[in-house]
Amino acid sequence: MKNYGLNKKQLDFLLLIVAAIAAFIAFGIILYKSYMQLSFYLLSIAFFVLIIIKIFKSMNNSIIQLRLNEERYKVTLQHVNNVLFDNILEANITKDCLIGDNAKELTMLLGIPENSSYSDTILAISEQLVKEEFSQEYKEVLSVSNILNTLKNKAHILEYECIERSDGVNYAWIRIHYCIYYSDAANSVCIISYVKNIEEEKRTFNILLEKANTDSLTGLYNKASTGESITNLLEEYPEGGHAMMMIDIDDFKRINDTYGHDFGDKVILSIAEQMKKFLRIPILLEELAEMNF
Repeated sequence: MKNYGLNKKQLDFLLLIVAAIAAFIAFGIILYKSYMQLSFYLLSIAFFVLIIIKIFKSMNNSIIQLRLNEERYKVTLQHVNNVLFDNILEANITKDCLIGDNAKELTMLLGIPENSSYSDTILAISEQLVKEEFSQEYKEVLSVSNILNTLKNKAHILEYECIERSDGVNYAWIRIHYCIYYSDAANSVCIISYVKNIEEEKRTFNILLEKANTDSLTGLYNKASTGESITNLLEEYPEGGHAMMMIDIDDFKRINDTYGHDFGDKVILSIAEQMKKFLRIPILLEELAEMNF
């Protein structure tokens, strides 16, 4: 353990020396009655010295405890960094500078000067680590001005998702979480941020989304997602030419009744495979067939 101040033995020894000197002087003067008043003053001084030493000792212990807490905080932060998240970053936004132990490691990864500003670091990350289609938005969301505006609007949390090479090599979906706060000690707006890999979360979400939007038999869009796709297409190209094709399977009900639903499913699946080759927004065949168009 690091020694942050005077240890207990040193303080006790100092206390003993001062008390002994004060007592010796006072005792010597008491021998001379003409100096009784002076001895009283000296005893009073000795008493106040003892009080001051006690206060100093208490303050010293508080300083030691604060520094130990700071060290524990750094150790805990490093543990959280290693176990839960890809990296943690601290920055003073008002002064536009990086703070904390991870700043050096990040600047080394980016190949930029160790004393680089927060803004220059975000710029380097967007150019080197963030996938190109997210680069501009990344810079805007995590800019100094946006962080200050977020706090101005009384929000203390800022989150952003993008694809980034957090390890410097492989692209993956990540979620960046910013905690924005005002530091009285630094008289500045500061942030502490962490990055979490959400690749598996995104993969699971996409699987569930696909299941919600498609038919389990054919893999074609269901009725709801087809309507949404058509609406989006018309909004994106309002002046373009569009066409809608309705397909009916002749005597499909008789196919089901004669050969069974399993055979009917095979017919639907066969036609769906053909539709996938030619149509951009196929609709669920079975629903159309049941409508008897």
